Amino acid sequence: MSSKHFHRPTSQGGTHTRSSWNDDGLGINPLGSGADPDFDNSIDETLAVTYQGSAPLFTFRGDLSAPNGSVVAAAIPSGPRFGDNNTIAVPTSVITGGQPDSNAGSPILLAGGAAPSIISSVVEGNSLGFTITINFDSSVSNAPSGFEPAVLNAVAFYTNSFTDPINMTIDVGYGEVDGTPLGSGALGESSTRLLAFGSRDYGTIRTDLTNSATSADQANGDSTLGFTDPTGGGTIGFSRAEAKALGIIASDTSVDGCVGFSSSASFNFSTTNRAVAGQYDFIGTVEHEISEVMGRIAGLNQQGFYTIQDLFRYSGIGTRELAGGTPAYFSIDAGTSDLGDFNTVSGADFGDWASNITDDSYLAFSNSGVANVVSTNDLRQMNVLGWARADTTPPSTNVDNPLSVPVGGSGAITSSLLSSTDPDNTAAQLTYTVTTGPSRGALLKSGSPTATFTQADINNGLIAYRENGSNVSSDVFLLTVSDPANNSENASFQILIHPVPSDFDGDGRTDVL
Repeated sequence: MSSKHFHRPTSQGGTHTRSSWNDDGLGINPLGSGADPDFDNSIDETLAVTYQGSAPLFTFRGDLSAPNGSVVAAAIPSGPRFGDNNTIAVPTSVITGGQPDSNAGSPILLAGGAAPSIISSVVEGNSLGFTITINFDSSVSNAPSGFEPAVLNAVAFYTNSFTDPINMTIDVGYGEVDGTPLGSGALGESSTRLLAFGSRDYGTIRTDLTNSATSADQANGDSTLGFTDPTGGGTIGFSRAEAKALGIIASDTSVDGCVGFSSSASFNFSTTNRAVAGQYDFIGTVEHEISEVMGRIAGLNQQGFYTIQDLFRYSGIGTRELAGGTPAYFSIDAGTSDLGDFNTVSGADFGDWASNITDDSYLAFSNSGVANVVSTNDLRQMNVLGWARADTTPPSTNVDNPLSVPVGGSGAITSSLLSSTDPDNTAAQLTYTVTTGPSRGALLKSGSPTATFTQADINNGLIAYRENGSNVSSDVFLLTVSDPANNSENASFQILIHPVPSDFDGDGRTDVL
């Protein structure tokens, strides 16, 4: 299955984005009654087909992981016009070369025959293993000289932003996407390979997300996924790349999606000055389309499917909104915080941001003459959808209200006194190291001296300071807080020491007269 996304200029002078399921001849409902999800030729396959016009010939790819995609042609009778569905039985005789493969996901029906040939491939990656393979197809030979460098600039942004040890493969076209001409006036389109696991229920998907969480944002978001299925038993689909990032399927080099860009739009291909009057930011457009191949897609039961993004869509505190066109926002704390309002304009993508967010790559509508960047909140969104962020941000530390203890006494160091946060890491991953210890006492963890502890230790009430009985008024220690990526911040912690009542000789003990 595929989902297609369109990026178009509008009469308002901006760009319009719309994502919809299964148009332009894309197959749906492969796991329906009587279907064979593995395409192993055991029975006839039942597919629901959406026609564009009445083109009689489609290309059927039964198994994307097989050599050359196991491409076969099936003559499909002329059917209803674009936007209508027609269920047909494809005889097994035309499904040749398919291989049983439960991970192959859904079949793909492509209008207009086979995709164009690949003329070059480039692999971008990082030291932690995340690579993106870009296949430039034959149409790119007609693209301007700045086209390929700008695409690779957008690709490098993502490989520098995420660290999942997988490969994602994307075919790139110029004037077409996966062999199909772009829609009239479109700036760009994406065709995302989707996986829909009929046996993978909400509870299993909840576990998938929880087990893959490595950041505080992921942990917070996953904690809002209760035991009750918010879709009411609906099918939750993944982009193929997202399923690899979550560890649901193994990494491979099969195509995870296709993106194509207009051959007639006024694009700015610059990688250094992305805001040029009268031109559309090409890099921002590429980043937008790539993010959809990665899974930034709204399902909202448009064709009986939901997506991971839908699970974090709220209209109020504790209230999810699983319908498009109504006010909703992305939240990782059950609707308490709004990380971005979703578009409500009919015909545009309900999974993109609304226009109250300015100059952003993930907007549904945006203007020419601006740089549409991927924001920090965009990266947080992708992180919660299953992608591990490259951690370059140090923890933020707050030291408030110095600890007050009596001479010879002890006091707990609580999170109200010392607290560090980091959106990329959990409390247990933030480690304090004492660089200069207190001179008039000792730091304790569970009652024993320590020079290292975590924010989780503080939150759990395990850290304390014990004064050694000196007749002084204060003490201090210096420390560094760091995350697993060795981003760090320095801080100091003050202790106020007050005398014991009725201690007339200054020995730290109450005197008996």
